[in-house]
Amino acid sequence: MTDQTQLAGTLLTRTEVAGLLAVTPRTLYRWELSDRGPPSIKVGRASYYRRETLDAWLLSLEGVSPVATVARRKA
Repeated sequence: MTDQTQLAGTLLTRTEVAGLLAVTPRTLYRWELSDRGPPSIKVGRASYYRRETLDAWLLSLEGVSPVATVARRKA
């Protein structure tokens, strides 16, 4: 397996990530614009996500209250 094939195997599309997170691709796009979602890699107009980065982002959300997030946005 070449390096390019290995890299492509670890990247997920916006649609794939949206499915994993149970949100729409549009929501994921909005999160990208506001720097609230998982870090992405832009290639042309497409966004890709590393599985490892997505997992780390999800772990960073553990214990974060949605109410606290809303309060921070209003402040």
